Amino acid sequence: MSWNLHTRPLRPIGLVYRGSFNDITRARCFGEGRAPVRIRMSLRITDAAVVNSDWVVTAFTGTYTISFRCPGSLASIGTLSVRARA
Repeated sequence: MSWNLHTRPLRPIGLVYRGSFNDITRARCFGEGRAPVRIRMSLRITDAAVVNSDWVVTAFTGTYTISFRCPGSLASIGTLSVRARA
């Protein structure tokens, strides 16, 4: 698994975090084959609070894009919208 998000302290509202997960799981293909899955995310902080002198995210919105390609097939791509509140 690889994670390419640059590590930095959480910041107030409006900051966007982007990253990707590569090959954390494999999609089941026709027959016995499996294909690597790539997951990309983009999350925007919509609410945050200070707890013990640190910023803590209490709400965010964003997208996750999941893609894979089985051998001999077209690529499969799906995007999910997320909205979360702590």
